[in-house]
Amino acid sequence: MDPSPSTTLALLLTCESLLFAAFSITLAFGTGSLARTAVADLARKLAIAVSGILTVLGAGAVFAWADVFARSTSPSGLVSWCSAIAIVVGAVSQPLLAWTIIYAMQRQ
Repeated sequence: MDPSPSTTLALLLTCESLLFAAFSITLAFGTGSLARTAVADLARKLAIAVSGILTVLGAGAVFAWADVFARSTSPSGLVSWCSAIAIVVGAVSQPLLAWTIIYAMQRQ
């Protein structure tokens, strides 16, 4: 049984949000008095891995979004378009924010 495009989109966005929460937790490992130990290095590597997974999930969400909104049922009206745009911004912003944080961590 193949899931519908809207079910796939909802699942990918949920996974992406949960993984972003995990990303936030990894950042907490690298702060405080433990920041100068191997834990900080491990937290940085884990954050990079989670960012990569977020990127894959975000890309999948964008493809599912395109299937739902651009191909299957084009939004009709301002409210539908605003919802569609908000969903794709949410799908794209989490990986971008994660990589921005990783970049800032690497520069320190």
